[in-house]
Amino acid sequence: MVEIPFPEVILTTRLAIYHPPGRLGLKQNPFGKDVANLQLFQALARYGGYEQLDILSADGIGGDVLSADLFPDGSPTVRLAGAGLLATDGAAAGGTLIRGQADLAELAWNRRRTVGDKAFSLVGMIHTLAPRPCGRKYPMQPSPRSRIGTP
Repeated sequence: MVEIPFPEVILTTRLAIYHPPGRLGLKQNPFGKDVANLQLFQALARYGGYEQLDILSADGIGGDVLSADLFPDGSPTVRLAGAGLLATDGAAAGGTLIRGQADLAELAWNRRRTVGDKAFSLVGMIHTLAPRPCGRKYPMQPSPRSRIGTP
């Protein structure tokens, strides 16, 4: 028998994703964040354990089109629902609205205006490109004051 560490915690079965372009695919010349977001959204759809994903977009794309984008092999494991950018019912039902960028100010104002600040959490992501490792050229050395007990 598996022991559940917090049995009183109820896990949500619904997640809302804010994706203004609508279609969940790569453009002709995608940026790294586009690839990362697509793969994150595909992983959430396939392995997140959700019953429904609500995709908020400018076009309010239907679930069958979203299903083809997230499950190119044709075997969806989650119900997909499209909605407009200002729709907050899916996020309120699931408790979270995730965006593939860090700009959450407008989403916070929309949440406050429609359902209130405590209705759901906003999650944004920052994608960074790390510079080439410079450890060989400039080895890290502790500063003279970094040693314990040094005044």
